[in-house]
Amino acid sequence: VRDSSGEILYYYGRLEDITERVLIEKEFRESELRYRSLVEQSNDVIDLLYENHFEMVNQKFTEVFGVSAEEACSVGFDFMTLVAPQSKKMLLERTQKVNRGEKLPLRYEFTAYDKDKKEIEMSVSVSYISYKEGRATQGILRDITKSKKANEALQKSEKKFRDLFEKSEDAILIIENGQ
Repeated sequence: VRDSSGEILYYYGRLEDITERVLIEKEFRESELRYRSLVEQSNDVIDLLYENHFEMVNQKFTEVFGVSAEEACSVGFDFMTLVAPQSKKMLLERTQKVNRGEKLPLRYEFTAYDKDKKEIEMSVSVSYISYKEGRATQGILRDITKSKKANEALQKSEKKFRDLFEKSEDAILIIENGQ
């Protein structure tokens, strides 16, 4: 504070201990880094969908779908372009039911497309989190194409064996464990 001639009369100030706030901010940054590290190192696709728009996708998303994070998170990107026609109705109905507050299983499967329209069978686990002014969907998606094809091949093989066994006019004896 100065007098009318400009001479300093005294200093006026306020000190505030911000140690706790600085520590909280540091912990938050470290937590964010751990979360980002887990997301980026995951073998599964991880995304955050808010108001039908991707807010975040990990590197595995790009590997599976062939769409860069920048493209997927751009304003004009429609995530439904990654959904095969046979799964679109189911996903739209799920979205409507969730928006109405209906409880649905958090795990489901659907058929997706990559950028080149190659079909990918996906297993999905979702959670709903508070985000911005509303609620976002955090998805963890796993490519199950190979395991589904292997399961289908096994079922076909079992059916052939069963048909052969049932239609055979010969006596068939199956011995297990050497007995």
